[in-house]
Amino acid sequence: LTGDAWVYDVALGQLGIGMARDPEELIDRLAVIDQLGEEYRTGSDGLAIITSTGGYASMAMDLALDEQIPVPALEHLRGWIEHLIPGVHVPNPLDTTPMGMPHMEQILERYTAEPEVDAVLNIHPLTDEDESQYSGVFLQAFVDAAEKSGKPFLVSNCGGALGDWARKIVDASPAAASGHGIRATLRGLQTLGEFSRRRPWAAGSALEAAPVCRPEQPTITV
Repeated sequence: LTGDAWVYDVALGQLGIGMARDPEELIDRLAVIDQLGEEYRTGSDGLAIITSTGGYASMAMDLALDEQIPVPALEHLRGWIEHLIPGVHVPNPLDTTPMGMPHMEQILERYTAEPEVDAVLNIHPLTDEDESQYSGVFLQAFVDAAEKSGKPFLVSNCGGALGDWARKIVDASPAAASGHGIRATLRGLQTLGEFSRRRPWAAGSALEAAPVCRPEQPTITV
């Protein structure tokens, strides 16, 4: 294709065709859809970011906005969070700090019950070197909460792919997915949202073709 790239971006976008600038981005954008079960493929109109450190929370927020993923403020949860985790004042993205980890099940239940939240993202060190009994129990609880809520939960390592032990836990659940780092995971979520929102339009009733009249000219039988 030659000419100005924006022309093709607009034309293909109007047809519901997503854009990937290189093979790596193409894989990122398809990974989340491929991992999630059909019932967990939501429109992703509201992302809750839940981490245990402020750095991950801030980074994920910046990248989500960069990928045009809505992150609702959830201001009505501010008082509840401040009471549950002293010193924490921002509901979304949520930095639970180590003090909030014992309340993670309660936090996930509360956040996934919010109508504004369609998906949850957690960032945690999950390489092979990070394998421990605590990390395994935490990740399994996170995945179990996803299946209970009926909403997709995304898991991201700080950078790069998950370790084999973490990958096995995520792959065993139709409600959980991950990407190759934070941006890759968010790219997959953004594509999932576009796919889910456009699916009803793309699956509309097919147009019936007009009947073709038989030619009036005599035909030749062989």
